[in-house]
Amino acid sequence: MTFQELEASFHRQMQPKGSAEVALFRQFVNAAWNLWLLSDQERGLNELAAKELIPLNQARIRKDLTQTRRRLNLAENAFCRCLNRLTRLRDDRLRRSAGRMITPELLARLRTPLQIM
Repeated sequence: MTFQELEASFHRQMQPKGSAEVALFRQFVNAAWNLWLLSDQERGLNELAAKELIPLNQARIRKDLTQTRRRLNLAENAFCRCLNRLTRLRDDRLRRSAGRMITPELLARLRTPLQIM
Protein backbone atom coordinates (compact mmCIF):
# COMPACT_ATOMS: atom_id res chain seq x y z
CA MET A 1 0.00 0.00 0.00
CA THR A 2 1.27 3.47 -0.83
CA PHE A 3 0.89 6.62 1.25
CA GLN A 4 -1.52 8.05 -1.33
CA GLU A 5 -3.71 4.93 -1.21
CA LEU A 6 -3.82 5.04 2.58
CA GLU A 7 -4.67 8.74 2.54
CA ALA A 8 -7.41 8.29 -0.07
CA SER A 9 -8.92 5.39 1.86
CA PHE A 10 -9.08 7.34 5.11
CA HIS A 11 -10.36 10.44 3.28
CA ARG A 12 -13.30 8.44 1.85
CA GLN A 13 -14.13 7.14 5.32
CA MET A 14 -13.69 10.32 7.33
CA GLN A 15 -14.55 13.06 4.81
CA PRO A 16 -12.85 15.91 6.73
CA LYS A 17 -14.37 19.38 6.35
CA GLY A 18 -12.88 22.73 7.28
CA SER A 19 -9.31 23.73 7.96
CA ALA A 20 -9.12 22.31 11.49
CA GLU A 21 -10.35 18.87 10.43
CA VAL A 22 -8.12 18.82 7.35
CA ALA A 23 -5.02 19.80 9.35
CA LEU A 24 -5.76 17.15 11.97
CA PHE A 25 -6.55 14.65 9.23
CA ARG A 26 -3.07 15.15 7.76
CA GLN A 27 -1.49 14.44 11.15
CA PHE A 28 -3.71 11.37 11.45
CA VAL A 29 -2.63 10.01 8.05
CA ASN A 30 1.05 10.63 8.86
CA ALA A 31 0.65 8.78 12.16
CA ALA A 32 -1.12 5.90 10.39
CA TRP A 33 1.66 5.72 7.80
CA ASN A 34 4.35 5.70 10.49
CA LEU A 35 2.45 2.96 12.29
CA TRP A 36 2.32 0.95 9.07
CA LEU A 37 6.05 1.35 8.36
CA LEU A 38 7.15 0.65 11.93
CA SER A 39 4.97 -2.46 12.11
CA ASP A 40 6.69 -3.78 8.99
CA GLN A 41 10.09 -2.91 10.44
CA GLU A 42 9.26 -4.70 13.70
CA ARG A 43 8.08 -7.78 11.82
CA GLY A 44 11.30 -7.81 9.77
CA LEU A 45 13.48 -7.48 12.86
CA ASN A 46 11.62 -10.30 14.59
CA GLU A 47 12.17 -12.55 11.58
CA LEU A 48 15.85 -11.58 11.47
CA ALA A 49 16.26 -12.23 15.20
CA ALA A 50 14.77 -15.70 14.79
CA LYS A 51 17.31 -16.58 12.07
CA GLU A 52 20.44 -14.93 13.50
CA LEU A 53 22.93 -17.26 15.18
CA ILE A 54 25.80 -14.87 16.00
CA PRO A 55 25.37 -13.42 19.54
CA LEU A 56 26.86 -10.03 18.60
CA ASN A 57 24.34 -9.65 15.79
CA GLN A 58 21.51 -10.81 18.06
CA ALA A 59 22.38 -8.08 20.58
CA ARG A 60 22.28 -5.42 17.87
CA ILE A 61 18.99 -6.73 16.53
CA ARG A 62 17.47 -6.71 20.04
CA LYS A 63 18.62 -3.11 20.48
CA ASP A 64 17.07 -2.13 17.13
CA LEU A 65 13.90 -3.99 18.04
CA THR A 66 13.62 -2.15 21.37
CA GLN A 67 14.05 1.18 19.60
CA THR A 68 11.49 0.25 16.96
CA ARG A 69 8.96 -0.79 19.60
CA ARG A 70 9.37 2.56 21.37
CA ARG A 71 8.79 4.41 18.11
CA LEU A 72 5.85 2.14 17.33
CA ASN A 73 4.30 2.98 20.70
CA LEU A 74 4.70 6.72 20.02
CA ALA A 75 3.14 6.34 16.56
CA GLU A 76 0.23 4.39 18.00
CA ASN A 77 -0.37 7.07 20.64
CA ALA A 78 -0.30 9.81 17.98
CA PHE A 79 -2.69 7.82 15.79
CA CYS A 80 -5.20 7.29 18.62
CA ARG A 81 -4.93 10.90 19.77
CA CYS A 82 -5.62 12.22 16.26
CA LEU A 83 -8.47 9.77 15.73
CA ASN A 84 -10.14 10.87 18.97
CA ARG A 85 -9.77 14.56 18.09
CA LEU A 86 -11.05 14.04 14.56
CA THR A 87 -14.05 12.14 15.87
CA ARG A 88 -14.87 14.95 18.31
CA LEU A 89 -14.54 17.59 15.58
CA ARG A 90 -16.76 15.60 13.24
CA ASP A 91 -19.35 15.06 15.98
CA ASP A 92 -19.35 18.79 16.76
CA ARG A 93 -19.80 19.58 13.06
CA LEU A 94 -22.72 17.15 12.83
CA ARG A 95 -24.35 18.73 15.87
CA ARG A 96 -23.98 22.22 14.42
CA SER A 97 -25.26 21.21 11.00
CA ALA A 98 -28.29 19.48 12.50
CA GLY A 99 -29.28 22.72 14.20
CA ARG A 100 -30.51 20.84 17.22
CA MET A 101 -29.16 18.73 19.99
CA ILE A 102 -28.24 15.29 18.70
CA THR A 103 -28.96 12.47 21.09
CA PRO A 104 -26.27 9.83 21.67
CA GLU A 105 -28.49 7.29 19.90
CA LEU A 106 -28.81 9.47 16.80
CA LEU A 107 -25.09 10.22 16.84
CA ALA A 108 -24.32 6.50 16.99
CA ARG A 109 -26.49 5.98 13.90
CA LEU A 110 -24.78 8.86 12.04
CA ARG A 111 -21.28 7.61 12.69
CA THR A 112 -19.78 5.29 10.16
CA PRO A 113 -17.50 2.66 11.60
CA LEU A 114 -13.83 3.33 10.95
CA GLN A 115 -12.15 0.15 9.88
CA ILE A 116 -8.42 0.08 10.41
CA MET A 117 -6.50 -2.15 8.05
